[in-house]
Amino acid sequence: MVGHIHPFRNPVQLVRAMPLVLEKAPEARLVLASRVDLQEPVGVARQLGLTESQVQFLGGTPHERVVELMKTSHAHASWVTGPYAALGTAAMEAMLCETPVVNDLPENLFGEGTLRDGENIVLLNSREPCLIAAALVRLLTDGAWQRKMGTGGRRFVLEHLNWDKIAGKMEQFYARILAERRQGTGQTTGGLR
Repeated sequence: MVGHIHPFRNPVQLVRAMPLVLEKAPEARLVLASRVDLQEPVGVARQLGLTESQVQFLGGTPHERVVELMKTSHAHASWVTGPYAALGTAAMEAMLCETPVVNDLPENLFGEGTLRDGENIVLLNSREPCLIAAALVRLLTDGAWQRKMGTGGRRFVLEHLNWDKIAGKMEQFYARILAERRQGTGQTTGGLR
């Protein structure tokens, strides 16, 4: 996981999933390359008896090191625990590194048919440690599925989150707003008021 640990990005359920992951994949480790502003996940790791080699809180980590970690990881799991859904920059970077991403956002967040659970992302209920563990164990033990998710995630970012695509969608959005405004005011030409 990458990103500051705080109330809107709290990996406590990810930490709670680790004992279940370790039952099936004893060599697994959870690395959190994140500044820790919320101590709950650290406390839960201690309560569960997880060692520092099983759950590592690295604190603030230079970007170059984060990219190295992403390139060598079997998965990148992170999600927003606040009121809004987002993929996040770190998850997009992981996808570009062909590291499978585990998240809990809505499948249609970027439009119908773009994010596809089991093809370019692993979507799950992030409040359920058993579901988190099952997804992580599968990524750790099924190399073919891990590669499929990694290449699918990279393809998703390159096809749907490139600047040409984003600029085109913004242009369409503004054109629609201007058209609606003209229809609503009877205005047929001119600029913004």
